[in-house]
Amino acid sequence: VVLVWKGDADHLEIIRTSDGKRLKRISLPIEIKIAFHAVETSKGNLIVLYGVGEWVEEVGRERWSEYRISEITKDGNIIRTLNPSSIESFPSEWYPIHLAIDEDDKIFIADFDASKVFLLNSQLTDLQIILTHDQHRIEWPTSLCYLPDRQQ
Repeated sequence: VVLVWKGDADHLEIIRTSDGKRLKRISLPIEIKIAFHAVETSKGNLIVLYGVGEWVEEVGRERWSEYRISEITKDGNIIRTLNPSSIESFPSEWYPIHLAIDEDDKIFIADFDASKVFLLNSQLTDLQIILTHDQHRIEWPTSLCYLPDRQQ
């Protein structure tokens, strides 16, 4: 289990599920100010979803001006970051809230505001919309769970 801790020093903790023992504490790099969610890759790296930029208060909601997804090592070094400007189909506004990962390290991303689920490749370079409100009747997804035995 990967836990995201917020406070004076944001960090992640890897917890063994059988006994709750903390296996590793990972200090997040300075670029990652507010982490929301993280998942572990098959290589032992971590994919982290976080907010950057300014805190924006709009009528009826509050949010970060930008969201990023980065792969980091267990030493807290950034390997790569999703670069929205390099992806032609990247949404102009999105509110990613939760991640899931499959056995090929593809990342599922729940977008709360748009009522969509995206699939991001393991290199963080290709983003596809795989579920939408109009086609799949999903509405405001807040969490995801990938079931490897069903591949869904």
